[in-house]
Amino acid sequence: MRSKVTHGHTLSAEQAVAELEKLGLYPVVTDVPATETDFHWHAFDSVFYILEGELEVTDHESGETYRLIAGDRVEARGSNAHREKHNGFRAAFGLSVDPATMVFPLERPLPVPA
Repeated sequence: MRSKVTHGHTLSAEQAVAELEKLGLYPVVTDVPATETDFHWHAFDSVFYILEGELEVTDHESGETYRLIAGDRVEARGSNAHREKHNGFRAAFGLSVDPATMVFPLERPLPVPA
């Protein structure tokens, strides 16, 4: 997984937003509904904190599956193809682009452009 995961970040939503703003990112706190996606990529980089719940992320390149739980911090490259499976979770996302300018859907199908 080309993303970096660190553990033990027990933060409130407000504290997570402050940390993301320090990084110069656009913070968004949201409840992500339950889903199971196909492999996809994003057109933006992100850093996010899992505030509640958990999810599984499978890396397309390695095939490895990672279980992320509340307190985990993830630094994710948009070009990292992955799939997700979860019953819903709450997270503070720091996005490299202004959410007002994002093109939907956020999940882009494979292949990832070179």
